[in-house]
Amino acid sequence: MQRYFLLVVLIGLTNISCYSYTNTRNTTSFEGGKKYKITNRNGIKTKMNAIEVKNDTLIGLYKNQKIAFPINEITKSEKRRFS
Repeated sequence: MQRYFLLVVLIGLTNISCYSYTNTRNTTSFEGGKKYKITNRNGIKTKMNAIEVKNDTLIGLYKNQKIAFPINEITKSEKRRFS
């Protein structure tokens, strides 16, 4: 019984993932395929997966829908990283 409990605890600990968001230095440098938390001029925060940057517009996925953010309206951006 103790071995079973120890095995379950070890499996649970190895499957835990810790992600955090770090500030990006420049709000105009985005990488496709990365996850970002973006704040626009109105203070609305959105977590999205960036796909690409075209013509000063960030295109990404939010809740399985493609959305476009004008880069000049982004006031703060944070990049997701594994810690």
